[in-house]
Amino acid sequence: MDKLKNRTSKLSFRIIGGVVVMLVVLTCIASIIGYIRFTQSLTNEYTDSAFRTAYTAAKIVDGNKIDEYLETKGDSEEYQRKWNNLNILCQEQNVTLVYAIAVDTTDYNSFLSVFNTVNENSSYTPWEVGYQRNTTNEEYRQIYIDIYENGLEKASIARTSNLGGKEPHITALIPIKNLDGKVTAILCVQRPMEELKTGRMDYLKWV
Repeated sequence: MDKLKNRTSKLSFRIIGGVVVMLVVLTCIASIIGYIRFTQSLTNEYTDSAFRTAYTAAKIVDGNKIDEYLETKGDSEEYQRKWNNLNILCQEQNVTLVYAIAVDTTDYNSFLSVFNTVNENSSYTPWEVGYQRNTTNEEYRQIYIDIYENGLEKASIARTSNLGGKEPHITALIPIKNLDGKVTAILCVQRPMEELKTGRMDYLKWV
């Protein structure tokens, strides 16, 4: 009788232990799936917002005068008026950066700054008109090629990890065209995703 009780007790313990292990495994799987979906959902929301700001900003920049802006270093009332409008948009929409660049289409390895506005609460320093900078990486370079040569109408790049101390952010890129439909510059908006980091941690703690 005692042996039967011992066997029953051991079997019950194993069953309970197996159920607990299964629940832990299922919780981990649910946490991972939820974490990924939460990240994707918030990223998509910020991406849509960044594109709306980019389309508004693109209407301010005159695609027919990109070369003129660069040649005169922005020394005109028209340029300053447009820069001010972009700057207001940058502050009001609470995006990190609103900028327009003219890419070197010989190899797409560098670009010139046409417009560059920076949010007052960010740590970035605005580029001067004509400032030359190397293309960030191959991902950006391929997007530049696709916009200038392959008719790409919009692209986005999300940075949610390996940020080197910077906050997660999304960059939306759209073409700026002249009256002939030729791409003369690229309008970019970098939107911070400050809620992503804290939101993901809160989610995991809740689970």
